[in-house]
Amino acid sequence: MPRTNQYVPPGFIYYPASSQFANTPNLGTIRNNHDGWLGMKFTIGASPIVIHELARWVVAGNTQSHNVKLVDAATNLDLPGGTVSITTAGEPVGFKHVPLPTPITLAAGASYFLLSRETYLGDQWHDSTALVPIAGGIATVNNNANSNGPNPPYDNGGTSGSCHGPLNFKYTAIGQPLVTGHSMNTQSNDITGWLGMSLTTGSTGLTVSQLGRWVLPGNTGSHTVKLVDALTGTTLASANIATAGAPAEQFKYAPLSAPVALAANSTYYLLSQESAGGDQWYDFSQPAAGTATGYQQWLLTNGLPMDASGNGSAIATPNQDGVANLIKYALGLSPDTNGNGGHLGYGSVNEGGSDYLSFTYTRPEPPPTDITYSVQASSDLSTGSWSTSGLTESGSTVNAGLRTITIRDNVPMLAPNRRFMRLEVTQP
Repeated sequence: MPRTNQYVPPGFIYYPASSQFANTPNLGTIRNNHDGWLGMKFTIGASPIVIHELARWVVAGNTQSHNVKLVDAATNLDLPGGTVSITTAGEPVGFKHVPLPTPITLAAGASYFLLSRETYLGDQWHDSTALVPIAGGIATVNNNANSNGPNPPYDNGGTSGSCHGPLNFKYTAIGQPLVTGHSMNTQSNDITGWLGMSLTTGSTGLTVSQLGRWVLPGNTGSHTVKLVDALTGTTLASANIATAGAPAEQFKYAPLSAPVALAANSTYYLLSQESAGGDQWYDFSQPAAGTATGYQQWLLTNGLPMDASGNGSAIATPNQDGVANLIKYALGLSPDTNGNGGHLGYGSVNEGGSDYLSFTYTRPEPPPTDITYSVQASSDLSTGSWSTSGLTESGSTVNAGLRTITIRDNVPMLAPNRRFMRLEVTQP
């Protein structure tokens, strides 16, 4: 069957566009009478956040560069990778933001210092400026903070809700998965190439930090997953996903060497490298109009290979109950129905004082156009002994879209007669 859309599915962990933490309704007195670290202590709210940029307020006339850093308030230790250099020369008055080398996650409920290195009679800064968080609950400004000289401790007994400098940061909530699940149940491994999806960002960009692939039961291979710019065909990022030993029916992620920014209102491909005969992957398989048989559509509806391979074979028994797919399709059952679902039965019919063996089957009404039903009888079960001759339909009723048909044998159930009956279903 023609396949119009393939999907693995791949996924990624992303951060939405970062937001500035606070604004400054009232700037404090301008000073430059301190040598050491100046800034604030703040405490994260109920959820962790990811810091992307640090900022220092530029006062008119500033010309120097200042190290601005994050410090763990519990240990007075600098956070690894948590320092940037902010150059003020030629910058307009206001916050000057500089990205961190790599975004840093700050733990929920933990306290930190945000500090700028200042020098006596150097660049001016504002004293005890009130900082008001733009989004409530993200973090709380405890008080301003400072050190005497270049080393801790950092005095955190200053004015509540204020910051020297002032300083600021840009943040996002903790990384979110693009895809959290799927509704696919068709498993395939019949193509070698790149499979996945096209996606378009919204009105704000995203920063991608990890790529992932969904792990199916039995997967053991390693797969390259990549992000591609749909306009230029340029690969923006890739990661290797090793599925061996990974929990099934969930995403396995791998971090990127550096986060990748996706522009707003732009289209990208997210693709996983797959190989025919290798690890299976989930597939949206849609038939081309007018080409699917009833049995093929049944396979698609029930998540089985539409090309009738493997568990999609007419003689396959995915439920391991001895009843083949084609029989269940002909009887109007799903593959996961246990046995024949009560749609096959036998008994006896009494006519003219004699009992006759009977066979009953239930099928959809109307019947599938690609199935032929044939009830047959035999006296010894040998291959050539089965025949439709000498059989009579003795009942036919319709209920809720199903027809139940009873066929009786014409040979009385008398010794030494031995009689057997069966249903044979065939498709063109």
